[in-house]
Amino acid sequence: MSDKWLSALITFYEAFKPKMIIGPVGFYNEKSIFEKIQSLEFLSLIGAGAGSAGIGHPVLCNGANLAFEKKIYIKFNNALNMDYASGDDVFLLHNLKKEYPENILFLKSADAIVFTKPQSNLYTLIQQRIRWSSKSKGFKDSDSIITAGIVWLMNISLLTVLILTFFNPVFLKLFLLLFILKSLADFLLLWKTTAFFNKQNLLFWFLPLQLVYFFYVSLIGIFGCFVKSKWKGRKI
Repeated sequence: MSDKWLSALITFYEAFKPKMIIGPVGFYNEKSIFEKIQSLEFLSLIGAGAGSAGIGHPVLCNGANLAFEKKIYIKFNNALNMDYASGDDVFLLHNLKKEYPENILFLKSADAIVFTKPQSNLYTLIQQRIRWSSKSKGFKDSDSIITAGIVWLMNISLLTVLILTFFNPVFLKLFLLLFILKSLADFLLLWKTTAFFNKQNLLFWFLPLQLVYFFYVSLIGIFGCFVKSKWKGRKI
């Protein structure tokens, strides 16, 4: 993080007194095509988390950059669902949201960004995403369930219609329609998010990402429910 990170958090807290501050997280020093595509995909998650918090229905946060009052943690720490290998940050957000839905705010400040590294290869990326996806089985927050359901259903629908196209070309028009509508929505989100992170050059990889993303999300959603992931050398 920058040397202004802590002062950005304190200034924001003093001004708005939120119960939780969701901070921006991004990758740095992305060199390979794989890292750049991964960075763009990660920014879509950060953008979605920021947008949902902005409309008073937060669904995502990242423990890499998260602040909350100590008394809040003490009150809601039983909500950190230990049955799941991932999600203590999101489970805390969901339970806090039940009482303070309007006091969970996203800190939109370049000074507040925390940078981390992307995964080094496809295997570790898939393992990480399976771990992240597995926590959705423990969601009780309606906003998160609906959002996750819509995202997965859209992507599995694209995959299904594409497969049907090989058997009957009439489905090609439907596939193209769904693909274009989804791509427009995704692009608008990523245009604003990459601009905030000063990473609009990553949009060069938007179309390649779109062409594989619906495969990726469809399969990760299934694997997250039924497959155990490996993390730091342990099967969890």
